[in-house]
Amino acid sequence: MGSTIGSASNSTIKTILLMLSSCENHPIPRFNLRPVEKIL
Repeated sequence: MGSTIGSASNSTIKTILLMLSSCENHPIPRFNLRPVEKIL
């Protein structure tokens, strides 16, 4: 069950990162999110 929650959390985090990277008004540039995605 713990692994299932972890997978769901990772998917949620990746989704949020994609939303942030696609938002032009967000202060975080896309290139700053790429290393984070590689870690996840």
